Formats: sequence, C-alpha cells, structure tokens
Amino acid sequence: MMKAIEGGFVKGHWQSDRVAYSEEDIEAWNTIFQKMAEKHGPGWKILIWDIKKPYSLKIVK
Repeated sequence: MMKAIEGGFVKGHWQSDRVAYSEEDIEAWNTIFQKMAEKHGPGWKILIWDIKKPYSLKIVK
C-alpha cells in the first residue's frame, strides 16, 4: 500500500522507468521472457512489460 502512495518509480529499472528503454528493447526482452516462460514455467511471465505509450496530462477548464 505504501508503495502505491509513494509511487514506486525506480530510475533505470525494468518495468518502472519508461524512458530508460526503447520500444524495440522492451519488445525484444518481452519476446525472450515469453520464450523462457514457455520453456521453464510461467513464473517468467511476471517480467513481461505491458508496453503503454507515454502520455501527457492536459489541464482542462
């Protein structure tokens, strides 16, 4: 619960710092983790990053 309140951002950390990794890097690593999950068990799926495009907030009146 505290992690959600504090944010949990870790600079340069996989699945945290969206700026540190290109979309190509994320896709390549996700492919590797998917193959590891198929070969060695579903525990590897926790490392697959659900890529979300960066977004910006707009102030509306």
